[in-house]
Amino acid sequence: MRHRSKSWGTPSESGLRTPTSFFDEPEIDLVKGTLTFVVPVHGVRYMTSAAHEYVDRSLTKGDQLDAVAETGNAADSRAVGLWAGGHKIGFVPAPVLDYVGMLGKSGTYSARVVRRNPKSEGSHTRVVTQLVWRQLP
Repeated sequence: MRHRSKSWGTPSESGLRTPTSFFDEPEIDLVKGTLTFVVPVHGVRYMTSAAHEYVDRSLTKGDQLDAVAETGNAADSRAVGLWAGGHKIGFVPAPVLDYVGMLGKSGTYSARVVRRNPKSEGSHTRVVTQLVWRQLP
């Protein structure tokens, strides 16, 4: 059974929509125990220069990303880093972590690149990824 809602994120107090409101809610597959999100990679602006170069020259649509739990991350112990070609290119967005956290279940992430936008798009939507969270048995 699959379910897809319209959008997630809410208007801020100023009435402007938050960045997460530009993306659909996850696709929910209860049979497979998965949530599928299409969201930007967060933290792209903090990449090393080598990671920026890798994204600019080598990262393409369909590339698999490694999702690595960072339980020792001082900013957020739930952090999940996203890696490509041996370079950390960012993180799973916190709203995704919040959404999955509401389930109170353990699972793993897999990720692939949906789109690599030009630098002119800015860092917030530079790399868009499909994240699949799978519940552990």
